[in-house]
Amino acid sequence: MSDERDRRFYAAFDPDAPTPEALEGIYVSLDEARGGSVTAQLIRELQNANPARPVCRLIAGHKGCGKTVELMHMTRELERSGKFTVFHWLAESTIDLAGVDFPDLALGLVAGLSKWLKQTHQIELKPGYFSNLGDRLKDYLQSEVAIENLGLAAGMAQLTAHIQQSPSVRAKVRAALDPDSDSLLEAVNAVIGEAKEALAKKDKSANLVILVDDLDKGGWDRHPTAGMTTGEFLFDKRHLQLRGLNCHVVYVLPLDLAYGRIAGTIQNRYGDIPLIPMVEVRTRPPESKPFERGIEALRKLIRQRLRMAGLQPEEALAPGVEKDLILVSGGEPRQLMHLLRSALNYGALPIQQADAQKAVESARKTLRRSLGREEWGVVRQVAQSGELPKDSASEDRIRSLIVNRQILQYSNGTEWFAPNPLLGDPPA
Repeated sequence: MSDERDRRFYAAFDPDAPTPEALEGIYVSLDEARGGSVTAQLIRELQNANPARPVCRLIAGHKGCGKTVELMHMTRELERSGKFTVFHWLAESTIDLAGVDFPDLALGLVAGLSKWLKQTHQIELKPGYFSNLGDRLKDYLQSEVAIENLGLAAGMAQLTAHIQQSPSVRAKVRAALDPDSDSLLEAVNAVIGEAKEALAKKDKSANLVILVDDLDKGGWDRHPTAGMTTGEFLFDKRHLQLRGLNCHVVYVLPLDLAYGRIAGTIQNRYGDIPLIPMVEVRTRPPESKPFERGIEALRKLIRQRLRMAGLQPEEALAPGVEKDLILVSGGEPRQLMHLLRSALNYGALPIQQADAQKAVESARKTLRRSLGREEWGVVRQVAQSGELPKDSASEDRIRSLIVNRQILQYSNGTEWFAPNPLLGDPPA
């Protein structure tokens, strides 16, 4: 039967991103075990950049590697300097990411930015271009949204909520606004310009940075007319709009695009694509020996969260459990959180080896379920060499294996790959 200690443990290992306030108490730098800091490079570039010539960059990484936490840390570091104001936008909270295109992104960004400015800095922006948008779209929304009367923050929140609820409404709104993309970009920049002026009047930095998070959670649908995925369409064909915002901006790129057929095109549009890799807990295949520096980094992460829960390691974990779960997680922080919580659900504190193994077996079944003979063939090749196969016939399988975290990316020294340890041994 659960007791208070179990509940504190369960809360401490929540795999979802913490609040900015909670981050201060639980953040552990994993940079050394990842092979360096991607966000530190971005911070230096922003510090060197001229605000009048804003930079637009991408960042990518596996789901669960800690991108959102690192962006939250980046926000804190930039604002601590006093030279930046940072809006970290979790796009999924405002827009549906299935088949996202620039009109959705623009409306969602204005909604998110205006709400954040009002709540955080008590700045109420004027509706401007968006004042009659609800009236223009009322036939598609099946509802009237009077943005001019409600104000920009409340009006855009109501409008994007209507759009988010229905795929057919989203498609109609996109089609209606698509011919107006250039005017829409100008309108977004007008909002950004007003925001900068208002921030300066409140003695805040007008050097605005927008971090557009969550875009890696969508983008795999086929575009209805372009012969590519919607993610490829957004980052390639809409690059002028994405790069056209009048402030510094960093977008989270869907990981498959960093390895796909247009990776070179995207690099040409935005510059190098830095990836946040997994924590190296084993060395490169075929050696694959435990890597103590990475194990220790994730052990610190666990101990920090145990302290937050008011628990000692020996109260929470039986001998050997901590290291075993770190190794089988493949150095993926989110997966490690899931395994710890799952193990607790099979027993109680301290977590025993048998319960940890049940959690591993459950996760393993899920991860193996989608793999066929061809995919296992790629997994075997990666396990032998630490490299991805080069033949074009394997490209789609490789992208799928990477997106589904069945193959993990690492970057200590040079970039290399390894099968997710949760997969276990290939079938005979």
